[in-house]
Amino acid sequence: EMCIRDRGRSVLDMARTGRDSADILDAVAAEAGCRVVVDASKHMPRFRALQATAPERTRLILLCRDYRGVIYSKMKRGRSLEDSAVSWANRVDRMAHLARRMPADRVIKLRYEDLCEHTDATLLRVFDFLGVAPTDGPVRRTSHGMHHIGGSPSKFDDERAEIIIDERHKDAFSPQELDRMHEILGPQAAVWGYGPEQNA
Repeated sequence: EMCIRDRGRSVLDMARTGRDSADILDAVAAEAGCRVVVDASKHMPRFRALQATAPERTRLILLCRDYRGVIYSKMKRGRSLEDSAVSWANRVDRMAHLARRMPADRVIKLRYEDLCEHTDATLLRVFDFLGVAPTDGPVRRTSHGMHHIGGSPSKFDDERAEIIIDERHKDAFSPQELDRMHEILGPQAAVWGYGPEQNA
C-alpha cells in the first residue's frame, strides 16, 4: 500500500486521525445529549485532520492571549524571553494559517482578556457563531461530570470555577524587557490588538 508523507506524517494516518476524532466527538455528543461539542485540546494537526474529514461540521475558535502573559508563564518554567516570544509568534502564525484555510464564516477570533473581562458579550458571540441558544444565569465552569484528557487539573477545582483574568505579568517585566518583546513581536501582536501602549 502506497503511503504519502507530509512533513513527517503519513497522509493515511492523518485521514485515520480525522475519522477517529469525528467518531469520538459524535460519541461525546450522543452521550451528553448535545448538538455541539467544543474540543479545547488545541492540537493543530488533529484539528486539520478533523476539518478535512468533516469540513461541513467543523468550526474554528481561535483564542489568543496577550504575549506578555504567555511569555511570563514560559519564563517561570525556565525559558528565555526571546525563546518564549518566538514560541508565541510561531503559535499565532499557525493559528492564522489554520484560519486562512477555512471559510471566514467558520472561524471566530477571541482574546483571552475579552473573555475574562467581557464574558457575557464574548460568549454571546460564540453562541451566535455556533448557532446555539445562550445560557441563562451567570457563567460558571462546573467541575462535576467532567472527564479529563489533557490540560490543567484546575478543571476539577471548585474554588476556581469563576472566570477571573490572570494579570500577574503586568508587574513582572522591566521597560527594557517590554521593549525587547515588542521589537520581536510588534506586527504580529498588533494583529490581535496588543501594543506597547498597554505597558503604560
